[in-house]
Amino acid sequence: MLGQVDERTKRARAEVLLRFAAEARARFAAGSVGSTATVLFETPESAGRWLGRSEANVLVVAGRPDGRPLGNEIGRVVLEAVDGTAPDRVQGRVLDLLPPPPVRHAAA
Repeated sequence: MLGQVDERTKRARAEVLLRFAAEARARFAAGSVGSTATVLFETPESAGRWLGRSEANVLVVAGRPDGRPLGNEIGRVVLEAVDGTAPDRVQGRVLDLLPPPPVRHAAA
């Protein structure tokens, strides 16, 4: 088709855009260091650490001092440093966990 971009050029352009996106995510994560965030923990990582997302959608890795699981917990977390294994996420320290919301029963 006339005027169509060839596959090699498409791949090269996509690589540039993906690199820009990764750099933007890393800058955004680094900008959150030093703040406190509310984080929902969902995915287990190594050594008792869990991966979650803050309310600002920053990836956060943290663990409990006692090593207990954090799955499906929501906690207040101090965001302390960019994670050395992934520049688009930060390491945090759990300050406390929020209590689960009350269970509402349907009216009979």
